[in-house]
Amino acid sequence: TKAPTKHGLERKFKSWRKGKSKYSSKKGSLKQQLRGHERLLAKLPEDQQDRRNELQQKIHDLKLEIGQKEQHLQEKKNAERSHGPRFLDRQRLVRKEKQERNGKNRKTELYKLALDQVYVAHHPNDVKYMPLFQKGNRVVDQSRQLYRRTITRKRILKLLSSSSAPSRCNWIPKDQYARLPKDWTIQDEEKTFGGSISRKDIKQKKEQGADDSRFALAANHDALLQAADQAETKLDKGEEVDDGKSVESVGDSSSGSDSSSDDEDSEAKQTQTAKAKATQSDTSSDDSDSSSSDDDSDEDNIQKKPALSSQRLVPNKEEDEEDDFLLDDDADETKDGGNAFQNTSAQLPALGEKGDKSRGWETQQQRPGQYKKRRVRR
Repeated sequence: TKAPTKHGLERKFKSWRKGKSKYSSKKGSLKQQLRGHERLLAKLPEDQQDRRNELQQKIHDLKLEIGQKEQHLQEKKNAERSHGPRFLDRQRLVRKEKQERNGKNRKTELYKLALDQVYVAHHPNDVKYMPLFQKGNRVVDQSRQLYRRTITRKRILKLLSSSSAPSRCNWIPKDQYARLPKDWTIQDEEKTFGGSISRKDIKQKKEQGADDSRFALAANHDALLQAADQAETKLDKGEEVDDGKSVESVGDSSSGSDSSSDDEDSEAKQTQTAKAKATQSDTSSDDSDSSSSDDDSDEDNIQKKPALSSQRLVPNKEEDEEDDFLLDDDADETKDGGNAFQNTSAQLPALGEKGDKSRGWETQQQRPGQYKKRRVRR
């Protein structure tokens, strides 16, 4: 026999559709709950003191839970970011340990390696990890980085020396754990790994290392400046200055041992300056001559203008032979009664070839209506 089946409506209208869902008791996020409790606390009157105390305790617990969750997320983020650098540091330290096992300075080097190995293996995730190596070389910390690394190293060593010590790592030998000290200070960090906590020492080292002869001042630098100032004052006053005598005397008194290359450079510079002065003087003289000639020509033009206006222009015979456009006014006066432009077509051959324009379009090359034609270039 078959088992009795339920009614179709019972199969259709499920229990979770009647408000009995398994998600009905789900709460919002922690921040949503905190905001709801704070709003309810603000609305409650002061008479309901028990209810207010209960809400205040819930708000306090929620804030603690939110802080722990944020810290957990930060630790997770730091662990994800430091996974790659810690793995690379671990590989370098393991290889270096194998090399230093048979080295000369075995104790000191293994002591340093033990500190670095513990730093990499037991580094706390709530602190940002600072790599030990950069471009294959051990990092030498300065000031702030050294302080931060010292604090984390001290925290790790205290944790390992306590009763609640974490489990040891498999890639660190037991004798390396035995070499670890129980406490750690900034002075210990400076002695073992180098670096400096004070910024003054860093500045002094940079200044000592940055000494370069190219940037050093000459011995006679101040004297040369004084000589240059004196020359400038004399020039301002209008006095004559000896060309390089004061500077040469200062240079001879202060630096007598100059190389032959410096002498050649100075001579070359002097020749260049002399050439530049000569060119400047030539250009200035040319400018003065040109300006004077321009002034003279302007004065002559001013004087000649009234004379030209009073006289009549008479063309030469040679110009008449070359250019037929100019006519002799005296000849025209006798023939045509003083009208020089009465019979131009007969006198000028250029106009005689084309003909008289008064005849219309007969003598013109272009006819009416042909102005829109495309021009044929020859």
